Amino acid sequence: MPLKQPFLSVATFSCFLGKFQANANCCKTELKKKKKKKKKKKKKKKKKKKKKKKKKKKKKKKKKKKKKKKKKKKKKKKKKKKKKKNINALLRHLEQEEM
Repeated sequence: MPLKQPFLSVATFSCFLGKFQANANCCKTELKKKKKKKKKKKKKKKKKKKKKKKKKKKKKKKKKKKKKKKKKKKKKKKKKKKKKKNINALLRHLEQEEM
């Protein structure tokens, strides 16, 4: 496999060691250019995460319809219970009259 190129060239690395102070400004400009290129790539990746919030509204409408059906069932159960209580009360009255 071929060797990868180093992040800094030999000339720019030598200025970090303090041998060539005249080249110090050149090193900074090269580093800034490389950093700017990396930042531009990151900005392009963030534009694909906006298009998944329109499907949740339809589910809420279906839940509201189910709640209305449950309320109707509860009302029917209460009416049946009241009828049973009235029958029991009538039976007690009949038994007391027979006694």
